[in-house]
Amino acid sequence: MPSERLLILSCSRRKRNDTALLPAVERYDGPAYRVLRKYARTAEPPATWVLSAEYGLIPAEQPIPYYDRPMTMARARALRSQVTMTLRTLTMKGYTEALVCAGQTYAVTLGDVSEQVRCPVTYTRGSLGQHLALLRDWLYDAPPKECPVPADRPVVFRGQSLSFDAEGVIRLARERVVEDPIGAGRYAAWYVPVGALRVGPKWLVSELTGVSVAHFRTADARRVLRQLGVEVRRA
Repeated sequence: MPSERLLILSCSRRKRNDTALLPAVERYDGPAYRVLRKYARTAEPPATWVLSAEYGLIPAEQPIPYYDRPMTMARARALRSQVTMTLRTLTMKGYTEALVCAGQTYAVTLGDVSEQVRCPVTYTRGSLGQHLALLRDWLYDAPPKECPVPADRPVVFRGQSLSFDAEGVIRLARERVVEDPIGAGRYAAWYVPVGALRVGPKWLVSELTGVSVAHFRTADARRVLRQLGVEVRRA
């Protein structure tokens, strides 16, 4: 049940509004908060607490004003005792699991969350995309569902008709990964298996089409590759 789960988010970019108080979950407007608010539109969100450089660990519904205070290592250490005491009060809630989505400096204030709240804790890791993917999967209890792709529809991307089959795509990936191993290895939440290697879907579609990875989304790359019969897996 959502009420048995605990989510801890570090604060992020703040909406500027110097006169009004906003709930913390609305005051902050980073990508993780957008993922959470989208989820909350269709389901009851987990108990959510926000790690703020100004206020420490606070409930997501607590109204706060706009402020301008970064989280530094010195500030993280200064907040540690207050955050620890707050975490200990959460033990009485009986949470069955928790997710912590916080940067390295913010994590200094938290210490060992599992020891404080007495339940299994998952920490997001890696790039921003990986943080968001894990948060999204944890909220929904599953990776996003893939929409069916009509098999008889021509594969068109940015005005180009693609005539590759799955075998041809993988063959090209094997050739190009030798030339650009660093670019091929850049991926966050999704990857394409090429033998024992993992390559980024956007990189692969860019190699197929010549379109820069800056000009399309991972979702676009996944759609094109699935239409071509290429497997795209969750990282």
